Amino acid sequence: MKKVRIIGVAIMFMIVLSACGAQNATPAKDSQANVFQGIATADASSMISQNKDMVILDVRTPEEYAQGHLENAVNVDFRGSDGVPFRDRLQKLDPAKTYLVYCRTGQRSKSATQLMLNSGFTQVYNLEGGITKWQTDRGAVVK
Repeated sequence: MKKVRIIGVAIMFMIVLSACGAQNATPAKDSQANVFQGIATADASSMISQNKDMVILDVRTPEEYAQGHLENAVNVDFRGSDGVPFRDRLQKLDPAKTYLVYCRTGQRSKSATQLMLNSGFTQVYNLEGGITKWQTDRGAVVK
């Protein structure tokens, strides 16, 4: 019986300590706040037509961009082939705007999108499958 009381007191003590520690702890960052949102081509097409202020960001190389891109897309090379790192280019973009980011297949844009979110951008969408999927789904491109 004495062991049961000691265990009970020990458990109560741990509960009190954890409650006190939780009050003094720094709030944890919402793990979902910095996770990019993938968007299917049909949804992206709809979003483009409904949101004229949205920035369409092509993160491929300038050579890839010249081969064809989404209409009104801005080219910002994720790889920084021109010598300017992508992170530095982000400083010239408005973090309050909505961005649709794409590349060839969705891999670079996924990395770019995550970097944007980590840099304070809040509404960033990654085009799933990139321009390859966009074209397969008969999305228009311009040169």
